[in-house]
Order: sequence, then C-alpha cells, then structure tokens
Amino acid sequence: PDASASPTRLTSIRNLTGEILGDRPAWLRRQITLNYGEILSLGMAVLDYDEEHRHRYAYRLGGISEDWIDLGSRRELTFTDLSPGDYQLTFRGMNSRGVWSEDSRPVHIRIIPPFWMTTWFRVAVSLLVAGFLFFAHRRRTTRLRQRNQELVHFHEQRELAHEQLKKLASRLEAAREDERARIARELHDEMGQALTATKINLQLLAASGGKDDLAAARVEDAIGLLDQMIEHVRTLSLDLRPPLLDELGLLSALRGYVETRAQRSGLRITLDAEPLPGKLPPQVEIAIFRVVQEAVTNTFRHAEASEIEIEISSSADRVEITIRDDGKGFDVEEALGRGLLGHHLGLLGIRERVESLGGSMSIESTPGYGATLRLTVSSAGEDQYGEGRTGR
Repeated sequence: PDASASPTRLTSIRNLTGEILGDRPAWLRRQITLNYGEILSLGMAVLDYDEEHRHRYAYRLGGISEDWIDLGSRRELTFTDLSPGDYQLTFRGMNSRGVWSEDSRPVHIRIIPPFWMTTWFRVAVSLLVAGFLFFAHRRRTTRLRQRNQELVHFHEQRELAHEQLKKLASRLEAAREDERARIARELHDEMGQALTATKINLQLLAASGGKDDLAAARVEDAIGLLDQMIEHVRTLSLDLRPPLLDELGLLSALRGYVETRAQRSGLRITLDAEPLPGKLPPQVEIAIFRVVQEAVTNTFRHAEASEIEIEISSSADRVEITIRDDGKGFDVEEALGRGLLGHHLGLLGIRERVESLGGSMSIESTPGYGATLRLTVSSAGEDQYGEGRTGR
C-alpha cells in the first residue's frame, strides 16, 4: 500500500435506540443483522491526525449500486429504507494529503424481512387470493348457470304457453268457421227458402185478388220487403261462408266475392290469379279467403281508395297474395302499435291468420301514396304446430 495513505475504519454502529453492541468492536465487525424498518447509522474515521476538515469519505453498497457515492466530509452514513435482503458495504476515506484508502474487508448487512414480506407468506397469500378468486368465480359461474337454466326454463314455458295459445286460437278459429258454415246453411236453406215461399204466396195472393187497391198495395209492399230480406239473407250467408268455396274452390269464391263487393261499394276491384296447383287443403282456402275479405274490408273502411288490385300466384308449396290500393296510405308501425293496444285489429288478425299457416306478412305504405300488402302462406295445409283445420 501507498505509504502516504491513512487507514479508514468503522468507529460506530447505531440505530434509533443507541449503539448496537456486539462481541467485537465496530472496526472489527463484518456482519450486521437488522430487522426491516430499523434505521442503521455507521460512523467512519480516517486514522490521520492532521487536519481533519480535509478528510473526505465515500461508500458503495453492493446490491443497490456499484458506483462510489461521495459523502464529502461527513463521517456518518445512515440508511433508513433498506429493503429486506443482503448487502455488501464498502467504504473509503481520503486523508489530509489527498490519498484515498479503502477498507479491503466489506461489511455484510442483512435486513430480515417481516413475516408479511417473506416468500412463504406471499405464496400463502397468493394461494389464498387465488383460491378466493377461484371460489368466487365458481360461485358466480354456478349462479349464472342456474340463472341461465331458470331463464331457459322460463323461455321454454313461455314458448309452450305460446304454442298452446296458438293451438287454442287455431281450434277456436276452426270452431268459428264451422259455426259460420252451419249458420250460412241455415240462412240459405231454411230461412231463404221460407222467405222465398212467403214471397210466392204473396204474389199468388196479389194475382188472385186484385179488387182491393189498398190490399194490393200492401201486398206489393210486403213483396218488396221480402225481396230486401232475401237479398240481405243471401249477402249475410255469402259473407259467413260462400258456397262457391265448397263447391268450386278458392278462386271461384274470390271472384264471386270481388264482383259482389265491387257492386256494393262502388270500388274498382280486380283479381289477377294464376291457376292453383291442385286443390288446396280446406284450412288454407278459408284462410286465404278470409285474409282477402279482411283486407278489402279494411281498405273500404279506412283507405278512401278508388281501386284495389289483388294478385295471387303459387308455387309447389307456397301461395303468394298481393293486395294494392290507391288510398291515402298510413304509417305501418303506428297502425300495428294501435293494434297491439286493442284498436284496429284488422292487420293483426291478418298476420295471426297467416302465421298460423307458417306464412309471413309484409306491408308497404306511405301516407298519401296507398298501401301494398304481401302475404305468403304454405299450401301444405299444416299449421306450424302440425295441426290442420277442417273449417267444414
């Protein structure tokens, strides 16, 4: 070593409570053990009896920095926030002649961590947190699965109830059609024949009398009233159940209905229909007839139209119906919304009747520009639940 250098030694090791005493003096201590959070203060001195104010000190702490940290003339070194672990402290001092001397034996400092900073505690906490998260996830997943099962069950029950309601509506519609057919037959066969017979009797009475002008006038008046009643009964019978539907089929019944309706209302109603691929099932025929009947009635009541066009086309398994008018049009969403509220149920009735046959409905309309109703129904005769309606 340089003969002009002066040795640098530790002179004290202290914490907040005072000197840290050991079995050896400070300058011989090479191991210092402290708990985490304790303050460590080290005193140093250059063994040079010349001018003390010219002494300088520096240190480096292995594990944090490998560079020398200059302390200037301060002889004390204090650590307040050392993390748990092992450190190697090396220090040096400069004497009054400007020569540095380094203690060749570093001081080993060990900071003991508290239990919450130990590896085993961190592993235990991590496992505990992971277990808690796993348990919470499993519990939430289980609850969500149960909730999903409840929702699926509720949806299935709702669908089942919806299907049951649809089936009930289908049966009610079939029963209503049967009742209409029965009433129509009674009106046409019994009441119509009775009125016709009464008219003939009055005509014979008028022909055989002839002397009493007042009686003759009353007979003529009665005959006129009977004509009106017969026409009314015939119209009511046709509306309830057109006999052409049973006798000649759908297209003939529709042509008869269109002609009769056009004569009564003054509207120009045209029917352009392609030949159907064979005889349709009864429930399909009556459904199409009722749809056209309802659509024409709605147009007459609300559209203020002068013309209605009806087109019917078919394929192997579908029948398509298009109904156009030149009326005042309407807001489709608003009209369907009013139907859901219980007002103007015509469109909803048409849609339900078409959907019961596995079909679909679309409406195009703008206020002031008329309306177009397009319908597509299955020609197979089975509704979406696999049940047909006889309607006969």
